[in-house]
Amino acid sequence: MASADYHNLADCCPQGAEPLREMADYKPKGDMVDIEGVECYVSWPTEGECKAAVIVFHDIFGIHSGRHKQFSDMLAAKGYGAVAIDFFGKNPLVSDPPQYGASCCCFLSVLSSFCCGGLGRKQRELSWEASMGHIVLDCVVPWIKQKGVTKLAAAGFCFGAYGAMQCSRFSDFCCSASFHPSTEGFCKNTGEDDLELCRSVKVPQFVVATSMESAKWRPGGEAQGACEEDGTKTTWLLEETQKHGFMMRGDTSNAETLEAIRKYMGEMF
Repeated sequence: MASADYHNLADCCPQGAEPLREMADYKPKGDMVDIEGVECYVSWPTEGECKAAVIVFHDIFGIHSGRHKQFSDMLAAKGYGAVAIDFFGKNPLVSDPPQYGASCCCFLSVLSSFCCGGLGRKQRELSWEASMGHIVLDCVVPWIKQKGVTKLAAAGFCFGAYGAMQCSRFSDFCCSASFHPSTEGFCKNTGEDDLELCRSVKVPQFVVATSMESAKWRPGGEAQGACEEDGTKTTWLLEETQKHGFMMRGDTSNAETLEAIRKYMGEMF
């Protein structure tokens, strides 16, 4: 098992985390939609009235890789609207992801971004105060509410757990889910205090950490304690057999990985 400490070059994903994967055999059911100038993947229930929706916050590789679109489609199949915001837009950290697995060029592209400070710059540009808050609260939330939605939730993966927890500070949202959160590293790069962010959440939290997250962010750690200081309910779980990134990037040809993904999808609902 890799060390739980964050690698010097990667304050987002710990060393040994799941690589970038593109689910080549999956055909998305939703559409890319321009919402106030922000590209988003939108998947919506095809039957009945939709009163609840989830804003999906992607991992470090963006919504066009991994299972972000599939996850959104699964939400829609369960009756929830889903909007996955493309925070990277035309400037992703990896411009040409491989169809499946991590190519040498892909690895070098990410490594170069880390070494040149690209990740830190990206996170500072996307901090809640710099731009993310405006995109979510001023653009996406009003668009969703115009569709008749009355309940909102947030779900974030890795890099995106930061955004999901930020949403938890606002009354528009009723709950939040974070999988293998990289909130600690994100806040480190933006100059924020991750525990102060935890103390500011006001809605129930569902968090799944792996053994690759720091002890601070595992069950019973400082992050959970900070979230619960004012009585906020949390469900904080530890997945010991899977790597950081497994929910979006884990290889589902591995039966244990597939079962873990199904397990936490079920427990989230």
